[in-house]
Amino acid sequence: MAVVTKDDERGVEYDALTVFEHKSLDKALIEELKEKTLGLRAKPVIYPIMASAKLNSEIAIDFRDKLQRGKISFLIDDNDAEGYLTKNNKEYSNINNVNLRSWYIMPYIETGLLINESIMLEFSVVSGNIKLETVGTARKDRYTSCSYGNLFASILEKDYIKPKGEEFDISKLFQFSHPQIRKR
Repeated sequence: MAVVTKDDERGVEYDALTVFEHKSLDKALIEELKEKTLGLRAKPVIYPIMASAKLNSEIAIDFRDKLQRGKISFLIDDNDAEGYLTKNNKEYSNINNVNLRSWYIMPYIETGLLINESIMLEFSVVSGNIKLETVGTARKDRYTSCSYGNLFASILEKDYIKPKGEEFDISKLFQFSHPQIRKR
């Protein structure tokens, strides 16, 4: 990610990425990681996380808290997704291509896998920290991605959410580039 990435299949070049500066990050760490960036004019969009037992415990607690308070919403069950998409998405209703229909359904399947993966994690307390572990060959990649994303959202929330009555420009919170789709 620290260099320009070429996607030959889609005919797209993606800019190099690097870490961005934030008050919650150690300045020495930021500089060290920026030095590893090889691409010129790399976009500063990466929030680095140095995981530890304490941080992972805090992440688990915050994630559970947000779920319990209804601050996080998930997509509907993938078994209901086709009916929902057919009813609410005109484009989906007219698709005959199996691969494209699967592309629309996949986020719902991935959400179900995230929920099941999270449910299957075993909980223990080690040295005062919560530890979540997988059982057998199970993984926790989706849980980790979602809970770390929640950590980042919580950090941004503290920075940008204003007390009631103050104006807030949501465009400052997230900046996305439009996807480039190449028709075949």
